[in-house]
Amino acid sequence: MKWYAVALLLSPLFKLVAAGLNILSGAKLPNNIHWIAQSDLLFSIIMAVFIISIGEEPGFRGFALPRFLNRYTALAASLIVGVLHAIWHIPLFITGDDSPITTTIVIISGSILFTWLFNKTNGSVLIAMLLHTSVDVWKDIFQPVFVGADAQRLETWYVALFIAMAVLLPILTGKELGRKPEAAMAPMAAEQTSMAS
Repeated sequence: MKWYAVALLLSPLFKLVAAGLNILSGAKLPNNIHWIAQSDLLFSIIMAVFIISIGEEPGFRGFALPRFLNRYTALAASLIVGVLHAIWHIPLFITGDDSPITTTIVIISGSILFTWLFNKTNGSVLIAMLLHTSVDVWKDIFQPVFVGADAQRLETWYVALFIAMAVLLPILTGKELGRKPEAAMAPMAAEQTSMAS
């Protein structure tokens, strides 16, 4: 149950911390914040679940990640999947729907978090989908909170938190990102068996 909470609540926590740091560094809240309309929020949730999460996570975390984990450390596998996931977003970079630098950093650093959760939940793609949904939905919710340079600074703080998390997780959990030792050893044993035969 706690991993569902992590998947659903970590993104809003990051957004709240980033907003607090933004205010401490000089940002001003607008007098009238126009929060996302309920209909737009519902549309955002539907898009995040049925188009984005279901469309991406079975491929990146359900198919690609386990195969890279069979050959590399969890940290290396995370970075490879993160780069592939960022490349997937190139059409959105071209159309201007996503910021290339911000999105790429969040995707690649966030991939380490996804792998850690994947390892902690015995390879749950559902947890990955919930985390992905939460990241996308909370991005839309917090979009109108700041404007202009303050909005850009909010994104900078948000990216900084993802980078800090990507640095701290391997330090705290090791390069296997919480993967059980027997799971990490299994691919090496399989590789040695295939080489011997």
